[in-house]
Amino acid sequence: MLLVFALFTTAFAANWEQLPVVWMIFGVHPEDIQKDFATLHPWKPGDPLPTNFAEAGLKLPVELVGCEMYLDGGSIFYIFRGSNSKYLMVCTDSGSYGVRGSDEIKEVKKPRLFLAAGHFKDKNKVVVPFDSKCERFLITAIKDCAARAQALQKSEPNKPPLRMPVSGTPAADAPVAPPPGIAGR
Repeated sequence: MLLVFALFTTAFAANWEQLPVVWMIFGVHPEDIQKDFATLHPWKPGDPLPTNFAEAGLKLPVELVGCEMYLDGGSIFYIFRGSNSKYLMVCTDSGSYGVRGSDEIKEVKKPRLFLAAGHFKDKNKVVVPFDSKCERFLITAIKDCAARAQALQKSEPNKPPLRMPVSGTPAADAPVAPPPGIAGR
């Protein structure tokens, strides 16, 4: 019975196609938030997993202000900023891993999402359970913000990504100004 449950819960987990990378977003990097994590990142490890931006401490509208793929096998970070200048960091594990002591590479079919970390090796990361309400919320937010940012980059390459409310429907054209002390990249 446990095996059936395990198969069922992982059958609907995120896949790599649902987690696009938005190139050319250099607004905020995880290091910027980690400098003052207690103030800038209202959702903390130990809090209930958020199922919307409000539960994560971000006020609408929310925008994707940071996204980058690391050259470690394909892990990605996403940084959302609310209109209250608070952030939510999400990252994935690597798309593939080298097997220690051999030349074998293992491919990760179903990526894990992590909260409160810019990289999956961060010791303070919080694993988001497969097919949880939190994972579904984050995937929707990532996909919607990424699609909107990519569309904007194609039509107006020099304009930053647009805001996106928790519903997943774009709300406004103007980006939120960065708070004082957060340097752009």
